[in-house]
Amino acid sequence: MSKKLGVPTVVGIREIQRDFGATAVPFFVVVDRSGRVVFTQSGFGDGQVIEDAIHRALVAK
Repeated sequence: MSKKLGVPTVVGIREIQRDFGATAVPFFVVVDRSGRVVFTQSGFGDGQVIEDAIHRALVAK
C-alpha cells in the first residue's frame, strides 16, 4: 500500500534522528512558524493526533 504525504519528509539522516531523539521509525516532528518543535511522536500512532498537531502549529500566531 502506498500513500502520498502532503508534508515534507526526511528519511535516514542520522544527525536529525539524534538531534530530535528519534527512537523508532517512523518518527514525526512538527515545527511551528517560529522554528520550535511543538510535537514529536515515535512509531506509528493515531494519524489524527499528528494531523491535529500540524493544524495547531499552523493556526498558532
